[in-house]
Order: sequence, then C-alpha cells, then structure tokens
Amino acid sequence: AVAVPLLALTAVLARRCSADPAALRRLTACAVAMILLTLGTTELLKNLWGRQRFCTLTDFSQFTDWLTRSGRPASDAFKSFPSGHTANVGSILLLTLFPYAFPALRKHRTALGILAAAVIVLTAFSRMLEGMHYASDVTAGALIAVLWWLAAAQWMAKS
Repeated sequence: AVAVPLLALTAVLARRCSADPAALRRLTACAVAMILLTLGTTELLKNLWGRQRFCTLTDFSQFTDWLTRSGRPASDAFKSFPSGHTANVGSILLLTLFPYAFPALRKHRTALGILAAAVIVLTAFSRMLEGMHYASDVTAGALIAVLWWLAAAQWMAKS
C-alpha cells in the first residue's frame, strides 16, 4: 500500500527536480529491495509463528506470548506476529533516503524522518486499537522495516 505512492512520488520528483541519475537508480533498487525483503521476512515469520490475533480470542487461555511458536497458521486469525501492516508501512522510511538522489531535499531530511516515524507509530497504534495485534506484533513489524531500511541506508551512503 505504501510502495505505489512512494514509487509515484519518486517518478514525479525525478521529472520536476534535478536528480543524480546514478543515485536515483540506487534509490529505486533500494526501494524495490526493501519492500520485497520486508514483505518476505514478515510473511515468513507469520507462517512460522502462527500467533492468534487478539480480536479472535474467546478467552484468555488462548493467549500466547510472542516467543511461543504455534506452528503453521490454519487461517488469517493465526497470523498476528509480526504485524504486516506495520512492517509494510515501514517502507515509508525510504523517504529519508530521497535526499541522496534529490539534493534539494537535503534540508528536509529531519522532517522526512519525523513524518515517516509518525506514520509508522500511528499505523501500529491503529492495528492494536482494532484488536488485530499485540504491542509485540507491531514492534516486531516495525523492527523488520527498520532493519531493512538500515541496510538500504548503508548501501546508499556507501555509493
């Protein structure tokens, strides 16, 4: 859900702002890699853990902590850990890498980081408020995105 608007924003900026073509190619590669790796990691863990969603519990005896693997999930009701929505929206962290390709955005790097963090936190809270996830689920989802973002940021900084 975040990937398409980010790629569209990149295309618009590429046409309207002066961009370093090599950095733009690296940014695009980073974006595709981060989005695919975040999705893949999240789905792999969901299918290994099989944690029941909070909203589907009929009594507290069904609760399991995040360390307990319940095995392959029988349905979406058992795909709580980690939060896919939080991990996927974590791709918005890619905004903080835009200044590498678009020098005019360098003065806005802090604002882009604050915006990205706010969107991630709001998404995490909304998933908990809906009863779809526990705090550990959204924390793990955000951590997955942050780890892949750190790898992308390292690669962008070295190039």
